[in-house]
Amino acid sequence: MTAHLRIVVAMRAEAKPLIDCFEMRPVSSKVSRFEVYENEDTVLMVSGIGSANARLAVQHLARFGADTDVAAWLNIGVAGHGSFEVGQGFMANCIADGSTGQTLYPLFVNDFGVPTSQVITVHEVESQYPLKVGYDMEAYGFAVSAAKYSTFELIHCYKIVSDNRKKSVHGLTLQTIEKLISDHIDAVVDVGGRLAGTADSVAHRTIAEDPTVPFVKKWRLTVSEREILKKYLNKARVLGAEIKVSSDLLCNAGDASEVLETIHNHLRQHWHTC
Repeated sequence: MTAHLRIVVAMRAEAKPLIDCFEMRPVSSKVSRFEVYENEDTVLMVSGIGSANARLAVQHLARFGADTDVAAWLNIGVAGHGSFEVGQGFMANCIADGSTGQTLYPLFVNDFGVPTSQVITVHEVESQYPLKVGYDMEAYGFAVSAAKYSTFELIHCYKIVSDNRKKSVHGLTLQTIEKLISDHIDAVVDVGGRLAGTADSVAHRTIAEDPTVPFVKKWRLTVSEREILKKYLNKARVLGAEIKVSSDLLCNAGDASEVLETIHNHLRQHWHTC
């Protein structure tokens, strides 16, 4: 599967409006404890509550694509806030771990047209809201894990305020959470679309800069094998004998070593110093 957009939510109540909107179908898995849904270009996972669960969900979700896939990562969910009104949607411009103080900064290359705010990820429900920031339980775990697979221009969190100093978190119901997500579905679609578009642009840029990308998609190459392949492909380009992954030359290559050997022998016919 190649998904341009990978979404992580904590609860089924947050997932349902997204599943309906994106017309997703469940993905059956005997090895995962997570609920997974997908359509043609989006995959969604229900992580469960908590930063540790969000980390694990991202790690599992990353396996749905090849090593060379470029995807946008989006965490969607409700959050408390120290100053925003209930029902306000916002993007996280700073994500902090409430226990360690470690901080991540998403990179905004898109104008999402929504307010932004810092988010502090806590391990227990925050009911006092001491700072004028958002409080959630997944954002930091999600972001720090996603950073292993992507860049901060493609990792974002969209939160909807569900509770604040005026309206206690203790009165929050699953039905209320589902409605909050539903009320923001247009904004979520817009944010997701912009992120997917950025991922697509990055993918095209990556392919243009690194000639080995199409080869890695077809054959599994180690880092050292990829560097050797890059050298061979650059030499071929200099010789005017560009080699593509679809070339007849490689039609019988079964693995990375055969690919390298075939190209090496081919180049020796043109350049004795190869």
